[in-house]
Amino acid sequence: MKFSGLLFLIIFLLSRSLLFGNYPLRMEGPMLPTLGEESCIHPVDNPPPLDTVCLVYEPVWYGGSYLSPQNYVNAKHITNVIVGSYSFPVVIWETETDWGQQSLFSYWDDLLKCWSYPDSFTSNQGRDTGRGNVCADSKGNLHFAWHQIGGTPDGYEVFYARAFLDTSGGIIQYNVERPAIMISATNGEEEYFPSMAINNDSLIMIVFTVGVIVGFEHAIGYNYSTDGGETWVGQGIAYEHGSEMPGSWLLPSIASNPNRSNTTTPNKDMWVAFNFDYDDNMCMDILALYWDAVTNTWNHELVALGQSPPNDHALCCPAIVVDYNGVPHIIFQENMGTGGGQVGLLGFNVCGPAGTLWYTHKLGDCWHTPVKIMFPRYEVCNYESGYPSAGIGIDNKIYFSTTQPESASQDTGAYPPFNVYYAAITPYAGTVRYGGKVSSLSYGDSRNAIYAHTTYYIQEGKASLNTQGCGITWCQMANGVPPAGVYYSRVPNLNFITGIKEISNLSLLMLYQNYPNPVREKTTISFTVPNNTSMSLDIYDISGRLVKNLANGVPGAGSYFVVWDGKDLNGKDVPDGVYLYTLRAGSYIKTRKLLLIQ
Repeated sequence: MKFSGLLFLIIFLLSRSLLFGNYPLRMEGPMLPTLGEESCIHPVDNPPPLDTVCLVYEPVWYGGSYLSPQNYVNAKHITNVIVGSYSFPVVIWETETDWGQQSLFSYWDDLLKCWSYPDSFTSNQGRDTGRGNVCADSKGNLHFAWHQIGGTPDGYEVFYARAFLDTSGGIIQYNVERPAIMISATNGEEEYFPSMAINNDSLIMIVFTVGVIVGFEHAIGYNYSTDGGETWVGQGIAYEHGSEMPGSWLLPSIASNPNRSNTTTPNKDMWVAFNFDYDDNMCMDILALYWDAVTNTWNHELVALGQSPPNDHALCCPAIVVDYNGVPHIIFQENMGTGGGQVGLLGFNVCGPAGTLWYTHKLGDCWHTPVKIMFPRYEVCNYESGYPSAGIGIDNKIYFSTTQPESASQDTGAYPPFNVYYAAITPYAGTVRYGGKVSSLSYGDSRNAIYAHTTYYIQEGKASLNTQGCGITWCQMANGVPPAGVYYSRVPNLNFITGIKEISNLSLLMLYQNYPNPVREKTTISFTVPNNTSMSLDIYDISGRLVKNLANGVPGAGSYFVVWDGKDLNGKDVPDGVYLYTLRAGSYIKTRKLLLIQ
């Protein structure tokens, strides 16, 4: 697709008349992400009842060009609480002076059949807060992170707070712990654009960009707690570039590893995705950071390489998930404009950065060649997809959401409205399933959906019906001008499929390294098969003698694991030493080593 001859309009010169009716929108830009500074006043209102597309709250007097009360998608503005008989979503957003520039949360009250009246989690005393995150633990408690300016040592700093679930009165209530904790360092630099993940209640990690001033980032920082947010280790550096990282929209996205070393113990490693011009070819690339929880060390990996001019469409806006085999997956955007993202990203004022979506995953020690994601719509609409958001299902299905225009023209003009669309990738079967439109805006509507957020953990398969499916939240504004409305929809497991596409080079047949290794009592061996292939998994000693058959048959496409307890075919303990385990499936044979120390 060619992008020559485009009319780039700077936001303050854009005529509002261009945004009405069915006129095609032109790209705006180049634009930079903002930290959130506006000023409007309007009285608050009560939330309406639940519907297929549910209005959580309006009006929110915040937003504008490239801006939404739910900025940005690298930070999750939605989570699910599932504890006991309670199951409900929680969404967050930021505000302006009508709420004292606080950031708010609301949850669905199933008893009263409405969304709760918003409450602040920032306790900021009139200081500017924004770019929030929310996660829930298994007790139903909420964890929040955001950046804030005003009354802070170095300008923008990162803060954390908790809200404790209280159902003692037979109703849902949350008690916010105040005051908030500043978890970034007093070091003469600014920290901003946080992203947060939680693992097994106790481990909470927050990553963020670090720069002397905003727009001159040189590092990705982090801080973590191992006791559920009671205490914090202190700010560290996950990646240090040594100088300014060239590029823009350097917003990290974090994902925890849900893979378990056995049936009860989680693997607490973390993965982070972000973008900048790593190889100095004037075009942004996608990078991944891997955190080893045992050693508290980071490693960085190049995921996807941007092209040199004149095909320098920036690779940006990555959304990362880690599946239950411990494999990281990334969906990212190839921005629609050239320029490599050096001075900003191109898109539309009503939806943010826009471009084509791509998908990749780690395959062994390398990252797979990215595959283009194309919704079964008018092709040009796919070249104007918004910032993606992704979550992982317990069946390793990757749900993701984005925005696209109702229609588009070959010269990259977009016909509003922008709606929320979603799909699911089944990586081990090599398919993409398209779920269609989530929001309900019709052609010609002056309102547009911007920055759709998908819950990270998604219930599927054997989960109860009232907890299945992914939740998606987004904001809508008329003509890209506040007030905005905050919306929510739960999409139950893609019941209405508008298209299924097979992508053969996404299919995986893999045998993974066992965990833990060395083995002291038990170890988990994971493997995946992409189709109905007959397979077997066997343990051998170092001489090649069969010790035990762990699995065989035709399990069907999917991911599986078995647990070996260090016993042979007769149920007797085997001696310490090196053992081999081999997966056979069709012509595929893969062998790995493990060390047994009992």
